[in-house]
Amino acid sequence: MSIKNYNILDESGNVLNTIVADEEFMQQHYPNANYIERVEIQLPILKIISKASFRFKFTTAEYSALLLAAKTDIEVQTWVETFNLYTEINLDDPYVIESVDMMVNKNIIAPHRKDVILSIEGVAPVGTP
Repeated sequence: MSIKNYNILDESGNVLNTIVADEEFMQQHYPNANYIERVEIQLPILKIISKASFRFKFTTAEYSALLLAAKTDIEVQTWVETFNLYTEINLDDPYVIESVDMMVNKNIIAPHRKDVILSIEGVAPVGTP
């Protein structure tokens, strides 16, 4: 589905109204396309997921290693305590990215897992059905 910005025009070409819709909606409600000027808009891809979705991006072994490291490493413990305050995780947040880097540097997760953990693939963003 491609969402677009439609300017509804009068006979003189003046804008009467502007709506955001997909092509199917426009064809159903405004079948005479001569009165519609189409301007494509790009919606940003939000990489905000639930805290639970983020937690389950880690394997059981990785998450167990993280919790074990938190018992002896204050930096890891601080991250765990901070993570527990969140309800949603923005995968583009510099703190989140730095935190995953920290886990790689401390051998809690393998380097190739960073991209998987920070990817929106396979996870529904918060607020989507």
